[in-house]
Amino acid sequence: MKIIDEMQLYYDQRATIYDQSRGYDDPSILVPLKPVIDHIGCELKNLNVFEVACGTGFWTQQICHFANKILATDFNQSTLKQARMKNLPSDSVSLQQADAYDLSHIEGEFDAAMAIDWLSHVPKSRMDQFLEGLHRILKEGATIIFCDQLAGENSMAGIYDDEGNHIQERNLPNGSKHRVIKHFMTEEEIEARFSAYAKEIRISKFPTCGRLVIVYSLK
Repeated sequence: MKIIDEMQLYYDQRATIYDQSRGYDDPSILVPLKPVIDHIGCELKNLNVFEVACGTGFWTQQICHFANKILATDFNQSTLKQARMKNLPSDSVSLQQADAYDLSHIEGEFDAAMAIDWLSHVPKSRMDQFLEGLHRILKEGATIIFCDQLAGENSMAGIYDDEGNHIQERNLPNGSKHRVIKHFMTEEEIEARFSAYAKEIRISKFPTCGRLVIVYSLK
């Protein structure tokens, strides 16, 4: 899909400024995020985790101290390059290039998976393909965590494409403009999407830092 190519290019070009643009280079940003980090970390404690779309590795860096091991993957080498600069612990974290829509070459045994700020970018027409591909590389009963942003006052400004994807326009300092899918799923939509795969779905909201965390275990 063209929109997927656009998003991959956008994050490729944003790699060197991503942490700064999100405030991740400011230690004080961890204060409001700490409840989210602790919540995710407790769910993944001592587990072998497969991470989808790790980007520059900010969340990998926060969660690796809870997990047993993390294989952190991303489509873009530019973002993985930034992640490698974070001096992630080599005994517990590995970085690998991977397309989230084709994980057939991934090797390892994983009893958990996480993706931060990724699910909201998946086109509706590719959602089941992505989820089923992810589930196939996980152990039975594995824990899956998706964390995304809660909708703000102006979050829904934008347009919708023919399949109902909410489209936002993003600008980079070099003047380039990019279309990005950005879903803000309701609890009803989350239940409908994951009920076929999950034993139990738990939804936690963190309004102070504008975060939504979805946790479920595979049937």
